[in-house]
Amino acid sequence: MLLPGDRNVAAWYDVVLNRYFSAWPASSPWNTQAAHARDLRTYFDFLWFARGRRDWRDASMDGRAAFEWWGG
Repeated sequence: MLLPGDRNVAAWYDVVLNRYFSAWPASSPWNTQAAHARDLRTYFDFLWFARGRRDWRDASMDGRAAFEWWGG
């Protein structure tokens, strides 16, 4: 999965997330996989743009609550 970042490229590849997506969702229908990826991307964008450029690994319970309140 490509994530936004300031690693001198427009996006970077996350190996840990790739392992996640090659486990559980790999056996799901393609539209379920796509919906799950969109939901994660929305959350990651929220963390990056609204929570001080945080990576998903730096997310806190407060950040998750703010995302839920925001409508995620």
